[in-house]
Amino acid sequence: MPIEQRGTARYFYRSERRDGRVRRVYYGRGQLAEVLAALETLVRQAHAELQTARQAAVARSRAAEASEATDGGERGSQAV
Repeated sequence: MPIEQRGTARYFYRSERRDGRVRRVYYGRGQLAEVLAALETLVRQAHAELQTARQAAVARSRAAEASEATDGGERGSQAV
């Protein structure tokens, strides 16, 4: 979580790239910081799950293409 604790207060910062440099941007403290950090965590988790699903779909597609290539493309052309 992008929360930083100083003393008893907790602050929410994000690292953002601007003009080719990474900068830490302050977004809030206290309850606001907790809510923003939790939302940030949920967004990152959703993004990671989406990325995993996309990679799995690509892997399945490539496996299917490789299977078709080794079959010689003769599916469904067997004599009856």
